[in-house]
Amino acid sequence: MEKERFRGICSVASEGKLKWVDNLKTHQSGRVLSCASGKFEIESEGHHRKWNPEECEERTYGYLPVYGED
Repeated sequence: MEKERFRGICSVASEGKLKWVDNLKTHQSGRVLSCASGKFEIESEGHHRKWNPEECEERTYGYLPVYGED
């Protein structure tokens, strides 16, 4: 995942909006709770985890949000 998308997801999640990502390595999905130290803090399957954004893909439900534009 590119850094701009990571920052955008983190920004939206910090506002309390729901964002979901899929971990391409573990094939799990999780809700983004926050971001710290360059990683997603995720709730997945009832557990809190930290995922590297390089291993993740945003779940878009057919609509790709644009981040970084005013």
